[in-house]
Amino acid sequence: MSPRRTPTTRYCFTACDLRLSMALWHCQDQHYIEPPPNPSRELLGYYCCLVGCQSLSLSDLDDAFFLPRQRSTSSFLEEISTRNVLVAGSSNSGDILRELASEVGFEVDEEGASVIDHLNYDVNDLGKHTLIVADSANMIDSPVITGPRNVPPLLYQGTGIVADKENPLVLQILTAESSAYSYVPDEPIKEYPHAVGKNTLLIAALQARNNARVVFSGSLYFFSDEAFTSPVQKALGGKKYDISGNQQVATSLSQWVFKEHGVLRVKSVSHSKVGEKAPPQAYTIMDNAVLLGQSLLETSSLFCNKLGGEGGILLPVVYTIEIEILDKGKWVPYNADDVQLEFVRIDPFVRTTLKRKPGGKYEAHFKIPDVYGVFQFKVDYSRIGYTRLFSTTQV
Repeated sequence: MSPRRTPTTRYCFTACDLRLSMALWHCQDQHYIEPPPNPSRELLGYYCCLVGCQSLSLSDLDDAFFLPRQRSTSSFLEEISTRNVLVAGSSNSGDILRELASEVGFEVDEEGASVIDHLNYDVNDLGKHTLIVADSANMIDSPVITGPRNVPPLLYQGTGIVADKENPLVLQILTAESSAYSYVPDEPIKEYPHAVGKNTLLIAALQARNNARVVFSGSLYFFSDEAFTSPVQKALGGKKYDISGNQQVATSLSQWVFKEHGVLRVKSVSHSKVGEKAPPQAYTIMDNAVLLGQSLLETSSLFCNKLGGEGGILLPVVYTIEIEILDKGKWVPYNADDVQLEFVRIDPFVRTTLKRKPGGKYEAHFKIPDVYGVFQFKVDYSRIGYTRLFSTTQV
């Protein structure tokens, strides 16, 4: 059993559209799928969608999704607030989906609205220019989320999403072209569209502060067998591709949202003077500090004080953190050159980049400040696509 799963943890996946068999097979292979109790019933009473969530039993899904009037959306969100969710809607999505989206920071266009692009639509479009071709260059530049960007163009047919760009938790996974907008195709435009140009999100994501992940797509078609296997060509003289990039991107997205990718952990942390293994009772001023390997569960009740060494000799001090990443179900050393350490007493007195060592270890050397107080060694590592890494050790 892989480290990310425990006997009490299950991944549930429910769907009610048999045209999604390829997406479902992938998720079944990865153990996040269970068939719904009644595939013919319309999920949430309004739309067909995919929803996967960690540690939510099938009976809970039945209560939360199939009986929406008996339980509020906020109640459902509270239940899955520590889990991982994949949601896909369509142009026919109802109020429940929009309410669900708004609770996680997205706004979905009104029922019947579609993303329209009169310049970037597929040759197989039926005349409404709603089967749009999205270039892979419009994806977020984060291979850990979407995989490599050098994939064929993507097919999208669905509604538009907007999100607050100032929200640091929201990730714009896939945006439309500047010529796109979201509106009801058969109606004349009498007011400003809900989403226009690059502000039109096709797929959005959110990673909460507790590292729970949500992926929200305005297109169920994006995950369909038809989209996975169809050739792609822009109607206005575009290059023809034998197959779309939908399956590659959808696979990477599902692996990310269900924490196959981008999961970090701290294996060990420690600090001591150079040449010693245990942390001292107190660090003296102007000691040199470095990180080595002490359990995160251990904390030191040490105080930085003005104890000078004998004859004022500067005593060398040391500090190291060991970081791992989940790779194919196994924890392996994580390698990066941008991990920083702060030595904090309310505000940072020292901020330095940790030097990478073999085996996923990172080390830093610095002088203890000439200040009384209780300090913390703090590593707060937050990068797009990765779980937030936060470690503090009090001294």
